[in-house]
Parts: sequence; structure tokens; C-alpha cells
Amino acid sequence: FIGQLKVLKLELDLKIGALDADIKSLKKAARKTVGPEILNRIEQIKRTGLVELKDDFKIYWERYPIANLSPGKDYLNPELSLVIDDMVESSDQLQLSNYLMNWLNNKIKDDLKSLIDLKQIKINNPSIRALAYQLYENNGVIKREDVSNFLNNLRQEERRVLRELGVKFGRYHIFLYKLFKPNAVSLRIALWRNYHQKYFQLKLPKFGLNFLEHKNPENKNFMLLCGFEKFDQFFVRIDILERLFVKIMNSNLENKNEIKLIPEMLNLLGCSKDSFIKLIQKMNYKTFEKNDETFFKYAPVKKFKKNYKFKSNNKDNPFSVLKQMSFK
Repeated sequence: FIGQLKVLKLELDLKIGALDADIKSLKKAARKTVGPEILNRIEQIKRTGLVELKDDFKIYWERYPIANLSPGKDYLNPELSLVIDDMVESSDQLQLSNYLMNWLNNKIKDDLKSLIDLKQIKINNPSIRALAYQLYENNGVIKREDVSNFLNNLRQEERRVLRELGVKFGRYHIFLYKLFKPNAVSLRIALWRNYHQKYFQLKLPKFGLNFLEHKNPENKNFMLLCGFEKFDQFFVRIDILERLFVKIMNSNLENKNEIKLIPEMLNLLGCSKDSFIKLIQKMNYKTFEKNDETFFKYAPVKKFKKNYKFKSNNKDNPFSVLKQMSFK
């Protein structure tokens, strides 16, 4: 008995005090028997394609890791290194490495197609390119208030181009709505964590939930990447939030100061009436009772801001910098 073969790597049964010469002898002895089996497994991996990327940034085959991801030039282009025994020839390692990289690239192209299309946009319009860049850099979702000045200058025909690429202009957010599918969320969060090397301790919200309540504060930036907007202890999925606004806007076209709380609103979010009332109040709506029914109306808090004037030729203006950026 010289050790155990775990998928593609031989773990030698080394005793305390083993010398390098002993290790080399064991590996030499194992090469004739273990080497062919590793090559056979490599062919099985390539033939079946039954590999899986998990949230620990490792690619698995039959419950064991066969490759590790590390940060690359950007979050959609990670580096890959094999978990493989060094007895395998470099040419065989290269074939497997190329296969796994092609598999990963195809997975990214399929699951995150709208994000890839946005990155590879060929339009020369600087306004469109600038917003596309912001969306790409922020994993497909940005808060509307962060780019409000820029959006005011975006014409309808420019918005139409972005909508055709899957961009949705919501009340609170600008986002790629196709990225909220479970497989897309899992993949882009894994790639984002791998690239930025943070948020390791935070868990993804359970798929299928549109409304969450956390007594302990969660990282709002991470939850935004996951597709949830924060209202104190409440989190609402961004695309569901937009559907709620549509339902609110269409509920009473004649009197916007008397919007009736209906079961469809609760069902859409999947929350209780009490939680809905607390949430809607945090969204600057005032609630009241009438004839044993609950109503609400929009009552935004007035904010007084000083007006600052910026010179149009200010080179340090972030939006001027963004407009000069282009994709290659």
C-alpha cells in the first residue's frame, strides 16, 4: 500500500521522517500502475462532461475537486489551476486544463449571456457605453440614485438600445433582469467573490424567496449583488419590487391617494399583511384604515438640497471619464 488516489492526485502514505528519496521512489513505483488510471479518468471527464463549479471556487468531478479558480483579468475571466498529480505529463495536463476552461467559458456565456452581450457592445454612442460599463462593473445591477444625473441626459432611443440588450429601467434600480435566474445568480456571485476575494462568510438567499426579513443586519452591497434591495430589516427582490410598483400604479388610476391593499400584493411578495405595511411605510407610503380595509398613499419625505454647479469641461467629473471609456 503506497497511498490513495483521489480522482487525479495520489496521496502517498508517508511515514514521519520520510526522505525525499523515499518519496521519489514511491512515486516512481506508482507511475506504472496509477499513471494509466489517472489518464483514464481524464478521458472520462472529457467524455462525460459531468463537472460542476461550486461556491468554493472549485470545479468538481465525482465529489472531488479537480481544479481551482483564482482571480483573472476581470471577474468573468478567472484563472484555472488543476488539482492533479505531477506524474501526469504536461501535455495531458494542458489538454484537461483547456477542456475545463472551455467548459467554464461556455457556462459563463450561456448563464450570463446578457452580461456578456453588454460587455461586448459595439455601439460607439458614449452615453450607452458609459451605462453599459457601469452595469458590467457592478455585476448587472446599479442603484438608480447613483447615476441619476447621467440618466437625466439619456435619450429614449438610447434607452431603447439598452432595453434590447436586457436592461430594465426600474424605479429604484437599473438592472439586467435575466441575471436573477437561480443558475445565473449562483454563477455570477461565485465569480464575483473569486475575483474580489470577499463576502466569503455571507450566504446566498434561498432561491424562490421574494421577501426576506433579517433581524441581524446583512451586508446590503452583497444582497444587492444577489438581487435584493434593503429597507432596514426587510429585503425585497429587485425584479419583484418593480412588479409591485406596476401593480400599485395600476390599482387605482382615478385616485392615487387611496390605493387599496389587495391580496395579490401580498402574494407577489410572499409576506404577511403586517410585514407588508411595515415595508410600504419604509418606502415612504402612508397607510390608513377605511371601512375595515387598508389603504396607502405615497407621501415622500421632502429633502432640501443645495444646488451645486459643475463646469461642463470638468475633466474630473466621473461621468466624463466614463464616457471616454470603450470596450475592446
